[in-house]
Amino acid sequence: MSKGIRFYTTEEKAEEAAKASKYNVFYLKSDNWDDFGHKTLFILNKVSSDGTLNSIGAVKIAQKGQKKGRTKLPSEPFDELNKEYFSLGLRQDYYEKLIKIDEAEDVLQKLRDVAYDGDTDTECKDKCIKLLESEEVFGTSLLRSKDLANIVRDFRGIIRDIEPYEAISFSYIFNNEGKSNNNGYSSKELKCSVKLEDYPPSNIHALIGVNGAGKTMLLNKLIKSYIFSIDNKKSAIYENNNKWVESIGSDKKTMLVN
Repeated sequence: MSKGIRFYTTEEKAEEAAKASKYNVFYLKSDNWDDFGHKTLFILNKVSSDGTLNSIGAVKIAQKGQKKGRTKLPSEPFDELNKEYFSLGLRQDYYEKLIKIDEAEDVLQKLRDVAYDGDTDTECKDKCIKLLESEEVFGTSLLRSKDLANIVRDFRGIIRDIEPYEAISFSYIFNNEGKSNNNGYSSKELKCSVKLEDYPPSNIHALIGVNGAGKTMLLNKLIKSYIFSIDNKKSAIYENNNKWVESIGSDKKTMLVN
């Protein structure tokens, strides 16, 4: 019969429990990192039977209704967090290291990891959106420097053992001057070509123009077109050097919300 897991917030107690070998012991070390008043960061360690700490990585844990300050975890030891809590790994390497241990799924479930939660990607995304709308700490702290795509595509992809996302070349057709022509608009195509393992990296592009040329507006339209499918078009449109190039979308002025 496999041993259960227990979480500790004190290093000494975690080491003692691990040496007793009754449970698989994990130590959550509190970190002082501050996200605009929220302190949600912990370092998760698996403790070996000899008391050695094996760092898995950084994870942020918060509680529903949490105001600014440090996350208050249950008294140690605890078997799992209740439904009032939710967590999210700080970076991809947290999930990459976690899935290598036998207790990975158990840890994700008991720490209420939002990237693990949900039977489908859509369900996972919907639950994250609800948290984002209702819990200020989720957007301010757990999602800091991340977005929903990181959760559903990247973090969840690692958990589900899905092939990692790779940047590809893309094109974007945008309205350049706002002039109408037969109920349409004049437009130009922005092409960005990416070659994997190229040096210098070809997935870094520069947008240059004088003040007022529309650089910010172009980036705003491009991002919104991708996220909100403004033109309801998102498909491969042509082949370049035997590699498919994805069309992010074509913006239409009347459908863009600035």
